[in-house]
Amino acid sequence: MLAPLRRFAAVLLPTLLVGALVGGCGGDDSKQVGELLDKAFQTPIGSADVTLDIEIQLDGVEQLQDPVQISLKGPYETGGDKQIPSVDWDITVSAQNQSFNANLTSTGDRAFVGFQGTDYEVSQATVAALNQQIATSQKQNGRSLTDFGVSPRDWIVDASDEGDEDVADVATTHVSGKLDITKVLEDLNTVVQQASKLGGQIGQQAPPELTDEQKSQIEDVVEDPTFDAYVGKDDNRIHRLSADVDFSVPDDARDAVGGLEGGTISFSIEFANVGSPQPIEAPQGARPISELTQQLQGLIGGALGTPQAGGGGTAAPTPAPPQTDAQKQKAYDECVKTDPTDAQVKAFCQVLLQ
Repeated sequence: MLAPLRRFAAVLLPTLLVGALVGGCGGDDSKQVGELLDKAFQTPIGSADVTLDIEIQLDGVEQLQDPVQISLKGPYETGGDKQIPSVDWDITVSAQNQSFNANLTSTGDRAFVGFQGTDYEVSQATVAALNQQIATSQKQNGRSLTDFGVSPRDWIVDASDEGDEDVADVATTHVSGKLDITKVLEDLNTVVQQASKLGGQIGQQAPPELTDEQKSQIEDVVEDPTFDAYVGKDDNRIHRLSADVDFSVPDDARDAVGGLEGGTISFSIEFANVGSPQPIEAPQGARPISELTQQLQGLIGGALGTPQAGGGGTAAPTPAPPQTDAQKQKAYDECVKTDPTDAQVKAFCQVLLQ
């Protein structure tokens, strides 16, 4: 039960966003509202300042009494049908009074990850392969998910006009509706099938499809998920999308998922300054992404007590220390936050000060 719920939380909402923006939506709504949504979801964003917030509240799990919050903020500019988008996003994940911060930067032909004050560059060969795949896919399949047998229009039912509302100083029409979870899950598997083909071409393994049993489990626990869209009156563009998914785990299944009783997954993405230029520059002095991989492996190994060299076990990779004293201190402070009361973690984090 828990595995499909995790997959539902991690994959459904981003898939909903992508499908809505490129494929249109609608359903058993009035003709006027349906036409409004069709026009809005077929009008590209192009560029914007993006704010994404996801909150996951789980009830009945003592270790997760506070919600898990994911925040993403920063500029975005489409890469069209030739390359990955250009972005400069600050990402924060918070849970149980602890937070994790990172940065994701892309210039379209280069990509970087910022962690603990240091920027790391993804292999340019990897980015080039992705861009080649994007260009090839666009030529073969067009821009709409309907080309893959996916119909985002069928995801939204009972849509209605909720009146006018300002979003980021833009006058919009607020439209609400409900998600047809059965149709979403069917299309999600179609997307995974296409991802499997893509993954095979660039040497990556795609996530497995949901089984009929897993889909049934998700449908049984999800309760009337809602959807809201805010459409600009003058530009017909989406300025905010949000969804709320409540779920309740049956009594006889709670022991198998650690006592989880239910919860809520809330998702919201807002686009400000839509259409404005978003100049994004590559960070200077970035280090290879392989060093970040070693650092993360080292931090995890230290926090979990992985034996080090000379201790009778396999040595955990030593994290690559930042270059300046200020960066070293910041890296140490972030490292210690993983467990401030654990002496072993503190001792391991000392490596970052050397």
